[in-house]
Amino acid sequence: MRKTHIRDYATEAFRFFARTGSSQKYCEALGLDIEKGQGNGLSDPTVGELIARETAKENHIAEILDLYAVEKTFKILQARPKGEEIIKAVQIVYMRNSDRRLKRGDIGKRVTEVVLDCFVSEREVYNWLAFARELFAIERGLRCE
Repeated sequence: MRKTHIRDYATEAFRFFARTGSSQKYCEALGLDIEKGQGNGLSDPTVGELIARETAKENHIAEILDLYAVEKTFKILQARPKGEEIIKAVQIVYMRNSDRRLKRGDIGKRVTEVVLDCFVSEREVYNWLAFARELFAIERGLRCE
């Protein structure tokens, strides 16, 4: 696999998505109500609560944007031919055991698993993964070269 400046970032974004589940779940875990932009519905939030929410949002905006980009990437892939296979490859290679650090050889073993599962060549799996990473980078607004 050729090293690019976005490879590790995109890989970790997919792994982070696997750990958190979705942007909505992550925001809920942080106590943010991103979708509504309102309080919890019980009463009007105080100024202190609003400031705390905005600070938490600002402190975690990069992670939230990463999660949105992964979600958008999966939506785009679902609409493409072979998109489901690409998503499956990303899930097997990058998202499995996302709570543990990747060790040397993990990616290669998982690529082999995708090859056997989807009946495609190893090169094609690596191309799929590169495509998913590039699509993520575009959705995230990263510089692709």
